[in-house]
Amino acid sequence: MSKPLVIVESPTKVKTISKILGSEYVVKSSVGHIRDLPRNTKSIPGEYTKEEILWGAVKPKDFENIYVIPEDRKKVVKELRELADEAPEVYLATDDDREGEAIAYHLKEALELKVEPKRIKFNEITEPAVLNAIENPEIIDIGKFKSYEARRTLDRMIGYEISPKLRDLGGAFISTGRVQGPAIRLIVEKEEERLRFVKSKYFEIEATCSSSDIEFIANLRSVKGNKIASSKDFDENGKKINKDREYISEKESDEILDILNNGSAKTSKIKETQRSGKPPKPLKTTSLQSSARNNLGFQPRKTMSVAQKLYQEGLITYMRTDSIRLSEIAIKAARNYISENFTKDHLPDEANLYGDSKNAQAAHEAIRPSGDVFTEPKELLKKYKEDSDEFKLYSLIFNITVASQMTEAKGITKSIEIEVQDETFGPIVLGISGTTWIFGGYRDLIKDLSEKSQELPDLNEGDLVNIINCNSEEKFTNPPNRYSSTSLINKLEELGIGRPSTYVSIIESITSVFINSESSLKPRILAIAMINNFMKPYFDLYIDYEFSKLMEDELDKILESKNPEEAKVKFLEDSYEKIKKHIKGYENA
Repeated sequence: MSKPLVIVESPTKVKTISKILGSEYVVKSSVGHIRDLPRNTKSIPGEYTKEEILWGAVKPKDFENIYVIPEDRKKVVKELRELADEAPEVYLATDDDREGEAIAYHLKEALELKVEPKRIKFNEITEPAVLNAIENPEIIDIGKFKSYEARRTLDRMIGYEISPKLRDLGGAFISTGRVQGPAIRLIVEKEEERLRFVKSKYFEIEATCSSSDIEFIANLRSVKGNKIASSKDFDENGKKINKDREYISEKESDEILDILNNGSAKTSKIKETQRSGKPPKPLKTTSLQSSARNNLGFQPRKTMSVAQKLYQEGLITYMRTDSIRLSEIAIKAARNYISENFTKDHLPDEANLYGDSKNAQAAHEAIRPSGDVFTEPKELLKKYKEDSDEFKLYSLIFNITVASQMTEAKGITKSIEIEVQDETFGPIVLGISGTTWIFGGYRDLIKDLSEKSQELPDLNEGDLVNIINCNSEEKFTNPPNRYSSTSLINKLEELGIGRPSTYVSIIESITSVFINSESSLKPRILAIAMINNFMKPYFDLYIDYEFSKLMEDELDKILESKNPEEAKVKFLEDSYEKIKKHIKGYENA
């Protein structure tokens, strides 16, 4: 008796899903896309001439895409087609995003299915999620597929129309794109900011003090009744921008050191304020990449690779999402864990809810441990070592997810000012601050690793303070930092450019040609020339930050349209007319 066929896109999912569904189902992988646009002129079907198609992939009439099965995919298609012919039902279990919907559509077409396939989606590879999807199948979302088609065609259009002109700069492999172009522009403009930047000199004074056998470090805060200028009190041209700040010279710095080393210091002011620490928000793709970079030293590519493995093993939910929303199941699981492992004061009376930004598609919830009972990190040690990437990243996801549902931390921030009187400088004020946490809340699970503190002395106003020694450090303002892969991705998301599924591939594409390093994105001369000598004068629209965001909005409209095909064609017609005008302007220049 033939069995239902379940097709997933990734081979590594097969084992997990087969285990869940048992022997009653056949689970196979498409190994990604099995049909695509022609990769080059050689792969264009023989029935078409070059004159009959645009951009190596599209029929001019109605912008109908030409799809082919690449040579390296034909064996997979043959195997799947034979299995599908025998199967009473075919389930397409590809990812729930534009890319996944496209794979599902292409499977339906390439396999020439005799029965209408059942589209199933799940946010996590767990038994309840998979079985629920099997029991509640859907149909292929044509709107989502047409939105994907529009995006692929637009990207081809921009690439094929503009890139050949761009190669006038030199180099056969130079190309641009709807997201790639703005990303390179961000990097170039950041480098130009750095080149224009004028350094400014300022001084910081630090004093080692003691009281009641406790040594502590206090910093110079003010002289002559004004706060000491810091790096933020200069503009990018090196000009002083704050009249209420004291800009001390090297000579004045030396004089202040002498006064502090020889003067009598006493506590002049003590201020205490209540402080609360808010729990972290649940993770989306970009915040996962940032957290992994800051806490684990992972580059985005590595983070997504490890997260993919955790997802395919059923340990976390889908890792490409722009949502920070947690499902009711997740909230319940987190709250149960808190209730069982912490005090009642660590659990809020009601769940902490987090809203998404207006640009979020929110097709998936936040990245979290899968299931209705979270697997504790220590359970992974049965399979992974404590220093493994998998254990580290899962622990990070687990801790942040649970912490997001815990109570705030409560603390008292204490600020102490110490004065040395002087006729020239008036009161010379040193300061020290620190927070004492009186209730940890979420911090009892996860702490802010960037937070630095020192033990504060128990002082009262008027108490004498011993200054052991002082030193002055000459400092200079720094130009803005270059983008890292992580900060560039965060900036693209902020501007509404691209989607979580594309960010890593964009970084990879630009670092291969235009950028010197993945960790610090310094543009090559070619990138600067492309932006300033080519794109800005002739094709500025396609590197405009608002353009790509608007395009994403238009793609979302196609997805939601009552007639997605008609909406797709209208969108591409308008886009083609615009690009032809820009090409004509370039050729006439």
